[in-house]
Amino acid sequence: MSTTLLWLAIFVTAVVAGLRADTIGTDVRTYVEPMYNLAKQSNSYVEFLNSSFLKEYINKKISSSEPGYSLFVYIIAKTVGSLAANLFFTQLFINAFILFGIWHFRDKMNVWLGMWVFYTLFYNESLNIIRQWMAMSVLVYGFKYLSEQRWGRYLICILFATSFHSSGMVGLLFLVVYYLLSNVNDDAKILVALPNRKISLKVTITALVTILFTFLFLNPQVISTLLNGIGRSDYVAGYMKNGISFSLIRLLNVLPMALLYIFRYKTIKEDARYFFAVTVFGSIAVAQFSTVTTFGGRILDFFIMYNVYTMPLLTKNSKALKLLVIAYCIFYWWYYIVFLRYNDTVPYIFG
Repeated sequence: MSTTLLWLAIFVTAVVAGLRADTIGTDVRTYVEPMYNLAKQSNSYVEFLNSSFLKEYINKKISSSEPGYSLFVYIIAKTVGSLAANLFFTQLFINAFILFGIWHFRDKMNVWLGMWVFYTLFYNESLNIIRQWMAMSVLVYGFKYLSEQRWGRYLICILFATSFHSSGMVGLLFLVVYYLLSNVNDDAKILVALPNRKISLKVTITALVTILFTFLFLNPQVISTLLNGIGRSDYVAGYMKNGISFSLIRLLNVLPMALLYIFRYKTIKEDARYFFAVTVFGSIAVAQFSTVTTFGGRILDFFIMYNVYTMPLLTKNSKALKLLVIAYCIFYWWYYIVFLRYNDTVPYIFG
């Protein structure tokens, strides 16, 4: 695939996002449009920061929003001056970071399949939870720095992502996990209870980290404390009183990826292999966490966003598996986006 086609994919879908009505994606009317209107009306950036709007029955001051996103909205309002432009450049931002992240690994996986995964599994959602997807797109792009062990550059990605949505701090967890795995000797093994049995230290660390994530996301008290700590008290506000219950819909969301990983994990190089094991199997616990809070699905996104890499990598050199992934993505898009109407982006309406 040429860079021309890549840019075409980035640009065309950004245009589609920009031309949509403000009813496509609930967050557009919740904060995108109000913030844009305030930016348009303000005489200075300071005045914009000191203004406020009503968000979910709470008077929210612009200065309490993430600074990167506030500045982004203000610049577009003052230079281009239309809500459609705001939506267009927002999606251009997301698309570019995601697709150029995929492009970086073009020698190791099928770029077109990574793009297919993004546009079928995540594009509609990015029209809704806008700030979070801006943050996640930066972290997805930043994975190349993790894989190259360029910790400083990945840390910059985390800071940049967090300037658009505070949940970008989740990247710190991924940084710690990848750093631990990459600094363990590939040949290091430890004794286990069975006689004369040793297992890889990397496998052990991977299992322990996954168990830790499982404990965190199946323990509402612990995770609510962490969410409050990173400024996401709005996520905590979505808690349901009955605690965690089993969700078949959420399990079906992540189970195919887990099965694919189990059978094909050797197609991924070792450090990334173990890192993706944490995100894939950790996502099973996080998926059930979504039964506790209506925002659980948004936290799950940080684990499954790497599907744009894992699905192409795990299906490498297998036409049959690629076809299965394509079919799964079509089913996912139809079931979750069209049938269940997740993210309120279907039917599409022009603005």
